[in-house]
Amino acid sequence: MRYNNSSLVNYERITMIRLMFLANIILLIYILCLSALSILAVQFNSNLMKSLYLFLICIFIVLQSYSQSIRSEFGKDIVSEIQVKSIHEIVSKSAVDPDGSGTPVIVSETISEFDFLGKVLQITVLKKGIQFSRLVFEYDSLDVPIRATDYNNDGSIYLSIQYKFDENGFINEEIYNREAQKSYGDERKSIDIEYFKYYQGLFTRMIIKNDFMGRVLEQTYLKENGDLSFKYSYEYDYLGNCTSTKYFNDKGSLSWQTKYQYDALGRRKVKKLFKNNYMVQTTKYSYEIDENKNWVSRTAKTKVINNIYNQLLHDETEITRRTILYY
Repeated sequence: MRYNNSSLVNYERITMIRLMFLANIILLIYILCLSALSILAVQFNSNLMKSLYLFLICIFIVLQSYSQSIRSEFGKDIVSEIQVKSIHEIVSKSAVDPDGSGTPVIVSETISEFDFLGKVLQITVLKKGIQFSRLVFEYDSLDVPIRATDYNNDGSIYLSIQYKFDENGFINEEIYNREAQKSYGDERKSIDIEYFKYYQGLFTRMIIKNDFMGRVLEQTYLKENGDLSFKYSYEYDYLGNCTSTKYFNDKGSLSWQTKYQYDALGRRKVKKLFKNNYMVQTTKYSYEIDENKNWVSRTAKTKVINNIYNQLLHDETEITRRTILYY
């Protein structure tokens, strides 16, 4: 399970570090080649050698500029990440009545806490201002997530998640230990008998397919007996923004597809929902930002498209407010 895309941030950093390392290796090789070629050019006094030497110098300047741009971009990400200490996020929704009004109702409230390097430490879920659950992440010595534990408000364990990795260091499997979940109902209240019907219908593994940059291409959720629970697939643009999400049901059939558009700053601008290749819903986003250029308020206005597939949908407005604390 991906909470606040924390693991995707780690993937971007790993990829950026690899690009920096590769750029430095290429520069080192070019420096050695230029040094050897300069010695040959002087020794043999060849015009061809001198021309080739000047050509390689031009390539060296281009590579150096590319390497510097990677360092600058990576440094910019680090500065942005390490500033954030915590994010208190409240999401409210209001269904649009025929007269254009609607009473906002809080649907979720979370507090995400980060360390000085930008790793998410824990996410606390609140209900009516009271702690409902707390998800705590653990990392190894290389700052790679190894497990997450979901606690009830009394400190008892509700769910534990173990992460596994592929040969490239990207998460390719998540294992969900739901043993403690058998003793709790929907609202996490302790019950006397095991909640088998609810428990057996949940997935216990998620298989992840990544691309070479660590971006998630597929997430396949499996039940304890190995049967498919559901599956997501993802597509991205050249900037790494997710442009399409497809949801497949337990039969493996496509149920929904969501397409996204972004503004120049990489913020989601438009979301379109499709059912059986028919567009059934559109959502447009607007933002308010703070002095650090992080958004602190997002308004999402959703309109339903009239067709035969929109029976369960309705117009609504969702407002997400964030209080961000910085180091």
